[in-house]
Amino acid sequence: MPSRLTALLALLPVLALADPVASVPKTSQAVFAPDGKVLMTISADDQKVHFWSADTSEEVNRFGVAVTQAIFSADGKRIIVAGRDGAIRIHDVRTGKALRRLDGEFKTITALAISPDGSRVLTATAEQPNAILWDADTGKALKTIEGHAATVVAVAFSADGSMCLTATGVGPTPAGSVIVPGGPGNTTPDEGPPSNIAPPVAPPRTTVPMPPRVLEEMRRMEELKKLVEAEGRARALAMGPGNQPVPPPIPDRPADPVAPPAPPKEITVQKPAEQALRVWACDAAALAAGPLTPKLKIDLANSPLFAGFAPDGKAVWAASPNSFNAWKFPTGEALDLSKNAAPIAPAGRLSADRRMGLRTAIGQAVLID
Repeated sequence: MPSRLTALLALLPVLALADPVASVPKTSQAVFAPDGKVLMTISADDQKVHFWSADTSEEVNRFGVAVTQAIFSADGKRIIVAGRDGAIRIHDVRTGKALRRLDGEFKTITALAISPDGSRVLTATAEQPNAILWDADTGKALKTIEGHAATVVAVAFSADGSMCLTATGVGPTPAGSVIVPGGPGNTTPDEGPPSNIAPPVAPPRTTVPMPPRVLEEMRRMEELKKLVEAEGRARALAMGPGNQPVPPPIPDRPADPVAPPAPPKEITVQKPAEQALRVWACDAAALAAGPLTPKLKIDLANSPLFAGFAPDGKAVWAASPNSFNAWKFPTGEALDLSKNAAPIAPAGRLSADRRMGLRTAIGQAVLID
């Protein structure tokens, strides 16, 4: 029978899951290929892109160096990869070969998108409050989308590729930080109707404790770690040369009192200058006409994590850690999601046939049938 130490250690890297579930440990990103047959993940350990068969759960390929983000092209044959070396590259999925590198250096890439036809790439960085449209075949910049007052944290193309979306909010923060939702940004008359969401009232700087759920998880993992360490010390003390029991040493003085754990550190973050979603025309005619102007701007109540178009292009949506909202396009009218029967967000967490779903827990990606 395995010892309690072995059992506890086994719990740390892998969640106990029943078949047909595949566990991919320490994953920072996971997304299905367009055909749903492959799951792509980015490992937080080796920072490579890994590819897994959705049918067999076996790894079929891996490549990349210091990868931070990756997305599939619409045909699933290429991926756009952002790395810590400041480069954005286009790779062949089957061979892993780098086909193209975008003509620029990027310190902190916050968002990536590729057009449905694979001809253009949309990027955003934390260094400049704008997005850049690129030619995927040449790697050259086509247009800089300006007019944002904060970091662009999400970008997307419409299904026909004629429209681009950008969303601003809280940019990258240190690990363990807590994002404080801020108020809306400035709305100008030519940027479309404002959102009908009432902006929250918040001071420019706010101090927030760690959420209770996070504190409880930290406490549980700390207790588990102590149990493992304690049993390891006990086993080492109990066995001497020849596997003979050895009495523990007699301390010559009382043990030092154990200091109580320090309370969680409160983290202060700066409210972004704006939290907004914008839609832009980005077809060939719009790019040739000069500087782009937004067709719609919506002020957001919370800093978005993701944003995009509905599959039919008639709505846009934004998702934050505690909310999901959608609006009609191009009017900006808020949608009542409780009465909306049509899907708003693409099934980015489902395979193409909706048979396989994806959930994450404690840094792991888990396939569920």
